[in-house]
Amino acid sequence: MKKIAFQGRRGAYSESAAYHLFGNDIEVVPMDTFEEIFQGIETGAVDGGAIPIENSTAGSIYDNYDLLYKWRHPIVAEVKLQISHCLCVPPGTRLEDLREVLSHPQGLAQCSRFFGRNAGIKSTAFYDTAGSAEEVARRGDKTVGAIASAYAGKFYGLEILAEGIENLPGVNFTRFYAIQKTAAELPEYGRTKNADRANAVADRAKTADGANASDREKLAAAKFKNEQKPQKLAQANSMNIASANSVPVIKTTLLFMLKDSGKSGTLYAALGCFAKRGLNLTRIESRPHPDRPWEYIFYISFEGSPKDAIVVEALQELQSYSDFVYRLGSFIEGKTVKLGAGWTSTP
Repeated sequence: MKKIAFQGRRGAYSESAAYHLFGNDIEVVPMDTFEEIFQGIETGAVDGGAIPIENSTAGSIYDNYDLLYKWRHPIVAEVKLQISHCLCVPPGTRLEDLREVLSHPQGLAQCSRFFGRNAGIKSTAFYDTAGSAEEVARRGDKTVGAIASAYAGKFYGLEILAEGIENLPGVNFTRFYAIQKTAAELPEYGRTKNADRANAVADRAKTADGANASDREKLAAAKFKNEQKPQKLAQANSMNIASANSVPVIKTTLLFMLKDSGKSGTLYAALGCFAKRGLNLTRIESRPHPDRPWEYIFYISFEGSPKDAIVVEALQELQSYSDFVYRLGSFIEGKTVKLGAGWTSTP
């Protein structure tokens, strides 16, 4: 049985993400920090980990971007979980009793409007949402509550004073990555959401005047292969994130650092490697280099498989603008999961 790490305590959203990413036949291992997850994978103490990378309302989890650069563990899958926050309190607590509420900084940010409506309640950052529920239960102080999942609140014997207190109920999602020591095995076929886009761009780029016969033959062969996509997958993969009735969308995430960041238009030219080939960028993030002041590492995600010739071509051109290019992972686009108020840790 695989050991899969997550940051926090039992009842954390990351625990549920671990099951959705790796399946039910796992042993979950709670850890105090994100770095411990990466260290555990490196040493073999655990087989993989589930880490949050971005939230639809509160933005990126920068610590994990930095750790992906530091450790370079492959991303092998993703899932988007709908997050519904609850106000969890010791039994018998009323709203007017509260003076302080604990939660992870992301949880507090996602519920900032609650604190705007309740100015007398102080928000206090804690290392984990479920951990904050555990701490409130331990204290038993009716002036202190926690923002966590309903499952975490009930798990630690707390009452749910209010549900759905996030800023945008129903549209608050967090994307989680599955990371492990080895890269994912990709299906032979993948697609972009606009199935004919890459073919059309390739036609314009490669069949222009001056293209030689060899180029045209290669293009025709690649186009024929794309047009012969199967109507269904042989089977869904073990992480249950591919549709059985369609060819999966393959996403690739990579990081790179510009060779001449001070030169005007360099980033524009680097991103143009994807745009002119019809490759859809779905995410871009920048983080300061840990050892080179005023230099930045760029993280991008796009629709495309490293098995596609057009992707290979784009990455080769990106190299010409970069000090380095590193592919963090390629994986089937993850599903979106709505967690109901009564969800348990397993799917």
